[in-house]
Amino acid sequence: CFESVDMSLDLEHAIGCNVRLATDSVHLHPDGASFVLPSGGTVVVESLQDFHEQAFMAGHDDFIRCLAVSPSGSMYASGQQGSNADVCVWDSSSRSMIHRFQEHDNGIACLAFTHDGAFLVSCGDATDRRLFVWDVQAGTIVAHSELPSPGGGGVAVTTAAVIAGGFVKNIKRRNMEEYQMASCVGPLIHIWSIHAMRGEISHAVVQSGLGKQIREYTSLAFEPDYEWLYAGTTSGDVVTVLMKNRVTQASVQVCSKGVTALKVVPMHGYETAVVAGGGDGSLTLVAGSPTSLVYIKQIMLDGPVTSISVSLDGQDLLVTTGAGSLFRVPPENLPSFSVFRQTSPGAVTSVCFPFGVSDQFCTAGQDGLVSMWDLNDYSARLRLVDRRGAGGIGFPTSVSSSPEMCVAGYSDGRISAFESDHGNTLWTIESAHRTGKCSGVSQVVLASNMRFVLSAGEEGEIRVWETRQRELVTHMKEHSGRVNQAVLFPNDQYAVTVGRDRSILTWDLRQERRLTSHRGRHGGVNCISVMSDQTTVVTGSQEKAVVFWDLRQPEPIQAIKMDEEVICCAVTQDDAFLATGGTEGKVKLWDLRTRGMLCRCSGHSRPVRAMTFSADDKQLVTAGDDHGILVWNFYDKS
Repeated sequence: CFESVDMSLDLEHAIGCNVRLATDSVHLHPDGASFVLPSGGTVVVESLQDFHEQAFMAGHDDFIRCLAVSPSGSMYASGQQGSNADVCVWDSSSRSMIHRFQEHDNGIACLAFTHDGAFLVSCGDATDRRLFVWDVQAGTIVAHSELPSPGGGGVAVTTAAVIAGGFVKNIKRRNMEEYQMASCVGPLIHIWSIHAMRGEISHAVVQSGLGKQIREYTSLAFEPDYEWLYAGTTSGDVVTVLMKNRVTQASVQVCSKGVTALKVVPMHGYETAVVAGGGDGSLTLVAGSPTSLVYIKQIMLDGPVTSISVSLDGQDLLVTTGAGSLFRVPPENLPSFSVFRQTSPGAVTSVCFPFGVSDQFCTAGQDGLVSMWDLNDYSARLRLVDRRGAGGIGFPTSVSSSPEMCVAGYSDGRISAFESDHGNTLWTIESAHRTGKCSGVSQVVLASNMRFVLSAGEEGEIRVWETRQRELVTHMKEHSGRVNQAVLFPNDQYAVTVGRDRSILTWDLRQERRLTSHRGRHGGVNCISVMSDQTTVVTGSQEKAVVFWDLRQPEPIQAIKMDEEVICCAVTQDDAFLATGGTEGKVKLWDLRTRGMLCRCSGHSRPVRAMTFSADDKQLVTAGDDHGILVWNFYDKS
């Protein structure tokens, strides 16, 4: 008989942003106190002043590709990729969903509220090819249209941008009752007229006044009075459109790899000013008159600019790059700027706390970086790149760390070590696991005495490397497939490994021999956690089960059937609780005394790949294919 427990997990913080999947997706809220961004399938609202203040709105089961904020800030809209291409409208005060629009058959390419926030326009991707206008109060369709293709119905191209353009104006430039929007796709800019009362929608094509050169358009921005429209192109210039006759008037070159984001900002001493983000990482300010924009200043950031948001007073820019960085940029004071937040722009493959540490943790991911995160402010204290590698193109697959040294294994077969304090590369073993067609390091484990590193490979090999001379001291091979996880026992002499071949093997590293062998029934074993008695272990597998083993017995003690493939697991320091994650994307907490589930938590929108408890068992960090790193508080609800 066990005492009942009331332990649970509460999502404390999300580190992530869909910077490589979504464009124009990070928005400063009109209240000037917060900003909104998509992380996986979740909309996150975060305070600009308090790092710990976040709110989460989960309603999607795949990556959010576009996000819009109403002009008043009272509503958000989000659209996802994939077959469940829903558009969700959220109330910003209650953080609850107001509407779910399900008319699109495939991914949502872009969203925009009208200038007064009364309607929402959604554009489907190249497969869906439809535009809908929604009444956000009534939750009904006002009008819809087929999205025109540049090739006249032949090749399908995704709409790159859609923005609000006020009301349609008559010949005297007075507002009429039709709403005006602009969109761009390939070499075409479309100006849409929407008559909400009659449910009618039509469009006209902007004509070129700049000769026969064909431009591909990527981004749009209106002047505040909607008399001029600016369009960024793949050739790196900004084109000016006079809305009175819908003809291009002028262009100015701003970058070398295409304009990826565009915003109009107020600038003292100039009639108008435009900030353009480039695929080459540049942020360029041009100013003057609409038909005579000239270069003013430029700064270079750490990756392609994917989003620019302007504060209500125009004095602050929040700029996002494909490298996962968010920058605060004052347009009047260029070239000054500061790093505001950093995220992982790729799937996260591994996570660990340094030995005995609870306020910092490391991640490895497909963005090519090993990152050290500080839980006090959720900043990336270090972003580690192996600068001694011989041109390796692999990404880190596994990371293990002490307070002094961080070791990472890479998909191209190398192992690198870094200083935990300053991030300097200490050493690199170039071909640690580069022996065949499946070359690559699948796991690295740093010994607690830091004298050696245990590594495992894609072809099933287990190797031990001495850290001082980087010499191979042990090589063992009994797994017939990829080693999915390796764990060192506290004395650093014994290890246990699990693999794709269904094997669970324990090793005596000093004697260089296998001690025990266990085998799963059907699928490969993905993960393992070792209890403090060093004989009881828990595994998660492809056969959709959590299995308990006593290493002294040939058969498992107990198996708990799951509704998903279990990819990762972690046990608290006192052996009382188990956390699991898998293909479903949920984080599950278990009582190891009763073997019952305590809670099932949503947060990730794709499979959970890695998880670990902090040394003090107060927090759990999980990471996954949705590019998100989630920090959970582990607490007693009673």
